[in-house]
Amino acid sequence: MDSEQLARYLAGEASAAEQAAIEAWAASDYANQTELTQLRAMFGTKPTTATWNIDIAWTTVARQLDRPRAEIEVIPIRRPFAVRWLAAAAVLLAAGGGAWFYSQSGPAEVAFRTAVGQQQTIDLSDGSRVILAPASTLTVHAGFGRKTRSLSLTGQAWFEVGHDASRPFRVQVGAVSIEDLGTEFEVEAHSSEIRIAVAKGSVAIHATSSTPVQVNAGDVATVVAGGQGTVAHQAPVERLTSWRQGTLAFEDRTLGEVAEELRHWYDVSFVLNGNAGTRRLNATIPTNRLDDALETIGTALDLRHNRNGKTVTFVPKGVP
Repeated sequence: MDSEQLARYLAGEASAAEQAAIEAWAASDYANQTELTQLRAMFGTKPTTATWNIDIAWTTVARQLDRPRAEIEVIPIRRPFAVRWLAAAAVLLAAGGGAWFYSQSGPAEVAFRTAVGQQQTIDLSDGSRVILAPASTLTVHAGFGRKTRSLSLTGQAWFEVGHDASRPFRVQVGAVSIEDLGTEFEVEAHSSEIRIAVAKGSVAIHATSSTPVQVNAGDVATVVAGGQGTVAHQAPVERLTSWRQGTLAFEDRTLGEVAEELRHWYDVSFVLNGNAGTRRLNATIPTNRLDDALETIGTALDLRHNRNGKTVTFVPKGVP
């Protein structure tokens, strides 16, 4: 990201196009969003309360780059109150961004949110990768990557984690904590139930005060309110997590449950008449073609459907 453009953004002087470009840049990568969050926090603080020294920043960055101070460009800003702070930002950007800005607790907290039908891939600073499913929120806690790697999830996400016993990787979902033991796994928590599907390695699930339960590759754990859980072994994990490739695989799920999940992929609501909501679906449907998905459901469950704007109604065939 161009340092002058970012400096104008932080000073409140960027054009609408520049603002959009910077926000898109921040949303594209965890490190970028962390950097922008840290700089926003810095400029939201009055200079008299700052705890770091700009001259030290100059010296540190110049030493790292093996360049004299005179060669590091400072972007002039018209607003007097922002000059020293945006000069510091220019130093940080010249050195590669957020790597040079530390608070006592480490990187600032950052939240990623997806809209209905949207996925987002997040590359974390420790080398781990998260694919965030639609209508979900992932919060990367302050200090991530220093002594611990802590996140919170609302919704659904796929995690690819490099195990590091010295820095535990934990995902908090309500009262349930999922700790990586060298893993690729999915967490789904759109309802009162939490489902953890493990593709590789294993995870430890901590629920309330109960003894942690280890869940291994090929297992799917379900935790309900109160911390009670079950584990299914030799489950079709790849099929159950196929949303990353553009399909949703349902096995013995009621249409009521299916409709609830489809709301996160398509901007529609469902009306289930008669016994349509209790019929159980075993089918694979696309995540990006609503008409095809509705046809597949109707054929599999012997239902007819009517789509009126953003409302889809399913009715058993033969029922008026």
